[in-house]
Amino acid sequence: MLENAPQLTQNDLYRLILSKEYKENSDMNILIDKINEGYEYWDTVKYKKCPKGYSSEELWKRVKASRILMMEYTWGKYDISFGFTNMMQRLCYEFDMNFGQAWMHQPDISENSKRQYIKSSLMEEAIYSSMMEGAATTREVAKEMLRKDKKPIGKSQQMIANNYKTIQFISEQKNTLLSIELILQVHKLMTEKTLKNEEDAGRFRTNNDNIVVYDVMADETVHTPPDAGMIAKHGKGVQWGNHDMWAISAKLGVNMDKLEDFLVDAAAIPSMDADAVIVTNVRHYEALRKALTNILDVRRGLNDGIPGDLVSLDLRACIRHLAEIVGSVSSEDVLINVFKNFCIGK
Repeated sequence: MLENAPQLTQNDLYRLILSKEYKENSDMNILIDKINEGYEYWDTVKYKKCPKGYSSEELWKRVKASRILMMEYTWGKYDISFGFTNMMQRLCYEFDMNFGQAWMHQPDISENSKRQYIKSSLMEEAIYSSMMEGAATTREVAKEMLRKDKKPIGKSQQMIANNYKTIQFISEQKNTLLSIELILQVHKLMTEKTLKNEEDAGRFRTNNDNIVVYDVMADETVHTPPDAGMIAKHGKGVQWGNHDMWAISAKLGVNMDKLEDFLVDAAAIPSMDADAVIVTNVRHYEALRKALTNILDVRRGLNDGIPGDLVSLDLRACIRHLAEIVGSVSSEDVLINVFKNFCIGK
């Protein structure tokens, strides 16, 4: 059983954040950063060697305060929040910048290693996506089954085997034009021996199936699919909303002009000049949007005469969101510069 950590109130932590001595000790700051790299709990923090003049309890208090500044609040209805550590920011940054581009083209990696890596990645994808859908097994057992091509035991292993088989099938059919028959074949591969009625594998639903997406926690239906009668029996002229369905192929150049026109219309891209900045990464866009919100809050706070210590909370939040893009957090340097040169709070 884990030992309970020292009890701290939110007021205690906010007073510490707004105090002048917060972040003054560089050795303490380095130690806190290392602790947050692994998001350590009190059971290990209490054994850390603290800088002179600080106790383990004081260290824990500062660790908890630092985590408030890195916290993202979501699902307020259920009081759920999460924090971004520096390591997480760096990993996201390196992934955005390097993965899928430079790695697979490095000359010192053999073709066999690349194939093994891709095969292992496909297995991991099949395993984890199945677990997200409810498959109950361990990664080790599932991967051994796929590697040794063992017969699945139970529904959970069958889900994983189906996912892996489907991924391989789609890879083999990547140059085949999309058709109703191909969609049904994929559905059959994905659901084989996992449905209550095996005859449902490889067929479209009907209105009698009464299928909806339901949020159990909120006790509400969040999505009702279109009328089953809209599903065409053939691959031509299928209507989804106000748009047609076309068979497309980038390799063969089939209907690429229609796809391009559709994407341009759907994106509703405004006219831009040569100096315009386009953000194509969704994660970066969300970080910039949140940073802008914080900057506007800072400006409103200054205009309304709110004390600089309180305004600095929004400024820190802004810097944290920008750090999600560049992969590092250096809010204190910016804050010191702001308070030193712009007389905020003096």
